[in-house]
Amino acid sequence: MNRKMTCIVCPRGCEMDVEYDKNTFIGVKNNFCSKGEEYAKNEIISPKRVITSTVKVIDGDLLVLPVKTDKPVNKEKIFDIIKKIYQVKVIAPVMINDVLISNIDDNGANLVATSNTFSITK
Repeated sequence: MNRKMTCIVCPRGCEMDVEYDKNTFIGVKNNFCSKGEEYAKNEIISPKRVITSTVKVIDGDLLVLPVKTDKPVNKEKIFDIIKKIYQVKVIAPVMINDVLISNIDDNGANLVATSNTFSITK
């Protein structure tokens, strides 16, 4: 099978032609560099994404806190991880890079804060 794919590794955005059979990578054409080939291979064999979202804040100067996974997670687990994220409520203060859920994907990725929120109670 063939699939057109735009590489997102660098700003060049190569329009690549990827050849594969089921989940087996065969080859790629029209990539400018080896990074494009590696990206295409990973997208066919085991696509991963960084998840970004928000969580509710209790007693904070923000109502919601932006969060993300600290490394890419398997694409097939995204909806399960989002369900976990929607249940999270944090109590202020929370600082940027604080780990809110360790090992959220059962593969070593953590959910971390991407902003600070401070307590409004004295």
